[in-house]
Amino acid sequence: NCNNTLGFNGRLAEVYAEFLNEMWKGRSRISCAIDVKRVIASKIDQFRGMEQHDSQELLLHLLDGIHEDLNRVLKKPYVENSEARGRPDLEVSKEQWEKYLLRNESIITDLFAGQYKSRVICPSCSNVSITFDPFTILSIPIPAVAWKEIRFVPHDLTKGCVLVRTLVGETLSLPLLEERLREELGLPRNRRIFFAVVEGGKLNPNFKKKAICDAATYNDGDLYAYESSKNEEKYIEVRIFSEGVPVCPYPLLLSVNKSLKVAKIKKRLFKRLAPLFSSNRDIKYIEQTSDPLYVVAIYNNRPLVSRSFFEKRYVDCEFCDSKSHKGNCVLSFSYDEFTLGELKGKIIHKRSLILAVHLKKHVREFKEQLNSVRRAETSSSLHVTLMDCFGSFVKEEQLDSDNMWFCKKCHKDVQAKKQIELFRLPKILIVHLKRFKSRIFMRNYLKQSKNDELIDYPVNGLDLSQFLKQTNDHNALYNLFGVIMHYGALQGGHYTATCFNPISKKWLEFDDPDVLPTRNIVDQAGYVLFYRRVTANPT
Repeated sequence: NCNNTLGFNGRLAEVYAEFLNEMWKGRSRISCAIDVKRVIASKIDQFRGMEQHDSQELLLHLLDGIHEDLNRVLKKPYVENSEARGRPDLEVSKEQWEKYLLRNESIITDLFAGQYKSRVICPSCSNVSITFDPFTILSIPIPAVAWKEIRFVPHDLTKGCVLVRTLVGETLSLPLLEERLREELGLPRNRRIFFAVVEGGKLNPNFKKKAICDAATYNDGDLYAYESSKNEEKYIEVRIFSEGVPVCPYPLLLSVNKSLKVAKIKKRLFKRLAPLFSSNRDIKYIEQTSDPLYVVAIYNNRPLVSRSFFEKRYVDCEFCDSKSHKGNCVLSFSYDEFTLGELKGKIIHKRSLILAVHLKKHVREFKEQLNSVRRAETSSSLHVTLMDCFGSFVKEEQLDSDNMWFCKKCHKDVQAKKQIELFRLPKILIVHLKRFKSRIFMRNYLKQSKNDELIDYPVNGLDLSQFLKQTNDHNALYNLFGVIMHYGALQGGHYTATCFNPISKKWLEFDDPDVLPTRNIVDQAGYVLFYRRVTANPT
């Protein structure tokens, strides 16, 4: 259909056919779809240049472009969408499908097109709108409640860090999360638990109580739970170094209060750290002061300022005479009688007070114990399944303020309730897992994150009959034949493909020029899934 202006005037279908011919019949062992990408970019600006793009978006434009290039409907009639208005769903569904086919008929619609019902209810006037819409790719959410790992740091550091697997979600409160943790590990009630998000071995100071649960859901750093023997509500962060290099993948938290003197803080810190020096179990605090195992300092998190166009330096240190040094400032005995509140009061520039411990002796044994990790015996091995994702897809939801719906009865935008139901499934079902999420972070900063949760999708026997409302001759049983894998983050990730070869009956991994047999089919990198209906003709 070279005259269809909605497509690429037939050019995309031509270059894609040339690419398939080269891939299956060409002499080269490497085929490159650069011409396909160039044709798509000629009309869709976002695909211009050499930056990485989302594979699902590219696939959507590819299918739509080929469909329009091969559309058998040469002159599209005007078709007006109609709502249900109390009529039976099957009647409206059939009517809307026939209207869709009046304008769209190609090999793409034959293989990939399906239909779902969208039901929207206005919360103000209870106006109900029911529509039936076509799809070629189903984008389904990963349930907000998912299995995540929490790293529990006991007060007795010789026990090592414990990995606890539990369910977390957007609406999970910290008291409920704490209760689950106590049940999993059998923790006493008189021990306080601090929750924190750790990124790159440092506490993330921007995460508050509600955001900590968001972090657990969206993988913004690692979620840690710290046990304290004290009932004090405040803590101070402690980072541990040896020759300037961190020796612990997470900071320690020390229970404190504003009236606590520095000398007392040092003694509390010693009680926590001394057992980690296994050959010095009975060491006394007096020995630490005379022949120290470590030195306590103020961590240098002072801001940098520009002295000139080419030079930057730290602002002056508030705790010593060496004003703009780069290192941590040793907390001398002269500050022992200061209270924590007074110590914080010396800080001029807005920053957190963090202690740094510089090890002098027995670094190896100390590091081994702090880095030991064991998994809680009560941890579950369950994963979120693809059926859980479909269950979340068809569940009623309330639209947020960014996705308002215009009510024709109220004549205003409202946060309506919406529910989707599957009515017609295609021969080839493409399922896109919505792993990426964008959120407004710290007011004006847009933060994009990825959900790396392992989704347990079936290789054979995906049965969607429980979600299918339409009654027809086609069954809803599918087998997997391909997966697009995405590794890494949104901006710097890497794509591979895992596909089933019907001739050799083997699964192959396509990783740039390398094609190798693989057993890695169900993976946490699974992003776009390709299913074929069991009764469909493979051709």
